[in-house]
Amino acid sequence: MSINWVSEDVALTQLELLLKTYPISCVKIGLVKSLDVCIKLVDVILAKNSAAKIIWDPVLSASAGFTFHDNINADLLNKLLDRIYMITPNWEEVLQLLPNEKEALLAAKALSKHTNVYLKGGHNTEDVGKDYLFTPNEKTYPFNAKLKRTAYAKHGSGCVLSSAIASNLTLGYPMLRACLKAKQYTTRLLESNAGLLGFHRA
Repeated sequence: MSINWVSEDVALTQLELLLKTYPISCVKIGLVKSLDVCIKLVDVILAKNSAAKIIWDPVLSASAGFTFHDNINADLLNKLLDRIYMITPNWEEVLQLLPNEKEALLAAKALSKHTNVYLKGGHNTEDVGKDYLFTPNEKTYPFNAKLKRTAYAKHGSGCVLSSAIASNLTLGYPMLRACLKAKQYTTRLLESNAGLLGFHRA
């Protein structure tokens, strides 16, 4: 199996068309070819709307075992983080972003010097499902999974959560409320069935 990346020119052209067609206040970026491409996408968005809230879900590997990015450039990473509103790594991804850190919570706190960091807790071995939000003003907010039934692993649950945060911000919810509602929505997805593909429930 292989990955066929959309070319940079095509991605930028598609983005510019969307920005001309729709008033966009919040954007979620997922898997991209490189940090360079991600920064260019962010710059195009901010040139159109300097107040746009950009959330980057740093998909570095897939649950199927594929690794998309190795050897993250620290300078490029910081340049990107300084331009965006939030990053949403999971327990493993945050350590890939800062390989010199040995603990996910410390890595997330370090990244929060640049932007808001929502640390997804699906791989949190000490407290599975417990997420944390770290802000640049050194505040930390925990989000516990309040289950009504058994939760099961799902493909793409991290992407669902970051997209839900972006959707809630677009609807005008303040950051903490947007994150809480996204956490609740994703929890319902995980509870929806025992398979790897979940059902979306409002």
